[in-house]
Amino acid sequence: SLGIIAERRGNHLLALQQYTKSLHVSTGIRDKSGIAMSLHNLGNISSKEDDFEEAERLYTESLAIKKEVGDKKGVANSLNCLGVVAHQGRDFDKAECLFHKGLVIRRNIDDRVGEGESLHNLGNLFISRGNLVEAKRIHNDSLIIYREINYPSGISSALFNLGIIAKKNGEIDEAERQFLDCLT
Repeated sequence: SLGIIAERRGNHLLALQQYTKSLHVSTGIRDKSGIAMSLHNLGNISSKEDDFEEAERLYTESLAIKKEVGDKKGVANSLNCLGVVAHQGRDFDKAECLFHKGLVIRRNIDDRVGEGESLHNLGNLFISRGNLVEAKRIHNDSLIIYREINYPSGISSALFNLGIIAKKNGEIDEAERQFLDCLT
């Protein structure tokens, strides 16, 4: 949709307008899946604009509809986004709970990309908590998944985060290797 294109180009105002139009159309025709998607996309914009309270409200509303229509992949995605918002708000326990709930669903529906994403976010959460041993284990798990499914952007992200962990551990040579590997 035009909203997604605008969002990817960084034009949040145009994306917001397009997603709002989509919400009105979906509401008018009583398309619950369309409403849930529009709310979720509006939540993405709010999150990118650092309006975490509004993002949480929109993601929560979207989550409720996705549960109602039985969209398991969408439920897991909303839980993940709510976890990101909680992480950004430094509510680490809530974030961990949300990431784990989404991870369980993603594993149950065999969503390997989503599973890697959930692990990625859990790993970042453990970096924020200062638990670098657990963060490294989790990011290695996400790296394994991303390599198994040949998902280049996931591989790069996992290697980058492993580089951050190595740097925080004072392992400069290892950090450099991970950072260089994430570029290839």
